[in-house]
Amino acid sequence: MLFRKVMSNLQRTVYVWSEVHDLLPCLRSSLPELNFKQIRLAEECKKCTEILPEEIEIMKDAEILIADTSVISKILDYIPNMKWVQSTWAGVEAIFRNFDKNKIPKFIVTKLGNEGFADYMAEYIIAQIIINERKFYEMWDDQKENKWTRREIERGRLLENLTVGILGVGTIGKRVAKFLKQRGSIVYGFAKRPRTVEEFGDFDNIFTDISELLKQCDYICNVLPSTSETNGLLNGNTLQKCLKDPVFINIGRGDIIKEADLIHALNEKWISRAVLDVFETEPLPSDNPLWKTPEVIITPHIGAITQHHQVAECFKENYKRFISGRELLYTIDWNKGY
Repeated sequence: MLFRKVMSNLQRTVYVWSEVHDLLPCLRSSLPELNFKQIRLAEECKKCTEILPEEIEIMKDAEILIADTSVISKILDYIPNMKWVQSTWAGVEAIFRNFDKNKIPKFIVTKLGNEGFADYMAEYIIAQIIINERKFYEMWDDQKENKWTRREIERGRLLENLTVGILGVGTIGKRVAKFLKQRGSIVYGFAKRPRTVEEFGDFDNIFTDISELLKQCDYICNVLPSTSETNGLLNGNTLQKCLKDPVFINIGRGDIIKEADLIHALNEKWISRAVLDVFETEPLPSDNPLWKTPEVIITPHIGAITQHHQVAECFKENYKRFISGRELLYTIDWNKGY
């Protein structure tokens, strides 16, 4: 008891290295008992891409760090005493691009995975479905040409008339499914290993065979992370399995399908439209043919933007677990790559 009392009076230092604006004051307000130290100002994070010698020196003593995934990927060899790193991003594939599986770190990395972040992505998908069904994009094109065209929007379907397939049944996939089920959609999920609908209650079925899901859906929404298993999942003629001219919405990662294969699928009418928020190369080069493909809608990776309060909430919950010795939420698996 005496040891615990002494430890409680010591102010633990947590280092912060992120471009998320206003994160530091939000963290201090959320956990005033901790000493938060910012390594680099948020506005300086994008300007300086190299790790500076003085920053390496600071990192030698750090035990807890809150950082962007892009930062974590660069400092793996410079944090010998680290116990836990909380990422400010939901995606962590940057860590694994040059990762040596023979040198697995001893510390834990947790990703941003709270429901608030997932809600942004769910709303993006819902918005794009409604825009497509109500022909809003076509109306905006008409407006540019001063055209008054009453399109046959009566053929636009309500959410309750749609079958939506979600590639990925993790935190984000489950949240998307919940939104859709509230409006009466039939929702199918895709997972690499068998899952039960009892475990994931908002899915009507969860497939491990991608072909079976593609055959039945009006919309196909990818929220999968980038891993060796998901890379190229829809490559080649995979989308030829689609039977209902679905719309493909991608807010997961761009490497799930080669862009040339996606354009081919559109040309062959296997899918009717592609709404893309993520790409093989970002920013999307100005000469990329996707810009000129009529059936493609492009957004600049804004499906969800990290908010400072989301990071603070996620860190606070995990910090409670950390000091009590419980398992942390949203922990990445060094062997699986996510």
